[in-house]
Amino acid sequence: MNIAFTAALSWSSSIKANHMTNLEIVSLSNRKLLNEFIRLPYILHMHHSGWTPPLHRDERDYLDPGKNPGFRYCDATLALALLDGRPVGRIMGVVNNRYNLSKNVKTARFCLFECINDQETAHMLFEYIGRWAQEKDMTEIIGPFGMYYHDPTGFIVEGMEHPPALSTYVNFDYIPPMVEKEGYTTAKEFRVYRIEVPAEMPPVYQRIEKKIKTNVNLKRINFTSRRQLKPYIMSVVRLLNETYEDIHGYSRLDDVEVENIAGQYLKYLDPALIKAVEYEGELAGFIIAMPNISKGLIAAKGHLFPFGFMHLLLSAKRSEQLDLLLGGIKKKYQGIGIDILLGMELLATARSKKFSIIDSHLDLETNFKIHAEMEKVGGKVYKKYRLYQKSL
Repeated sequence: MNIAFTAALSWSSSIKANHMTNLEIVSLSNRKLLNEFIRLPYILHMHHSGWTPPLHRDERDYLDPGKNPGFRYCDATLALALLDGRPVGRIMGVVNNRYNLSKNVKTARFCLFECINDQETAHMLFEYIGRWAQEKDMTEIIGPFGMYYHDPTGFIVEGMEHPPALSTYVNFDYIPPMVEKEGYTTAKEFRVYRIEVPAEMPPVYQRIEKKIKTNVNLKRINFTSRRQLKPYIMSVVRLLNETYEDIHGYSRLDDVEVENIAGQYLKYLDPALIKAVEYEGELAGFIIAMPNISKGLIAAKGHLFPFGFMHLLLSAKRSEQLDLLLGGIKKKYQGIGIDILLGMELLATARSKKFSIIDSHLDLETNFKIHAEMEKVGGKVYKKYRLYQKSL
């Protein structure tokens, strides 16, 4: 792997001199190419400080039609850029037919894009995806955006020096300009807020919380075990489907996907960092957070075994940063303060567990209500991500 990395870097420095005469794009057709597709980011980012390697097993399962239920309704293609037979770039194309049919659109997606710093390599990869999408009768491409809404979305364009949260891209700074040179323009921009956990909530929030607590129909749910959490999983996903249905690119999850996601993420979640509120026995809102485990992922180097899982556990235990993952409030209960109640509960737990910082995850730049709430508790924008689009 080190030899391949050295070779890739030496080639990338002389690419323009040899005019890429030996560069080719190949679609994946065997296990060897799949292994190289998965391994490439570990090679390119070997000396990229702050890059958090995904777990090999998770990457392999995501790309396996037998293990990823998204392949039941998504068309996909994987391609490698090879220079003298060795990988220097990669890309995945996706057509989420479920989403397209529900929104009456013809949108393709690109994701998992990695590339050495060479425009011709990027051009050939995006040209491949463009042709593939046109053959599927698509009229536009967006990306980076995977099969699912909870996949990493958008390239980071500001704040690259800060630790990444789970399920976000960590890309080189040359990637966004490279994509823009291929004719892609901004589709959506996202803000990420850095919030210092306050010693106590602002008085205005304390008054609101006090008023909300007088509503006898509201019941706060504080989880203490994964066993207690399991019965709520389906209700959470149903609520997720309802509250996210109008968000750009979101595709409804079904029972099979819920079980798949729960199996992937539940083991990493601390039940105490999942908050829920019921209204007359019905799930009205929830919020999910987890400790930042980027240091553990770096130490694990993509492998859970033999010692990778220990790095993840230690990272979660020692982390001072809490990452928000998902949240939602049932439409008919929005505007009655459930968001305040959930936030207050999470902040109280964050203080008790000695977290000092909260990362808000990605919020649409046009979501002014969320921005206002983040800023009321002292949140500052410290990262920005950009989703691209291109007409075909």
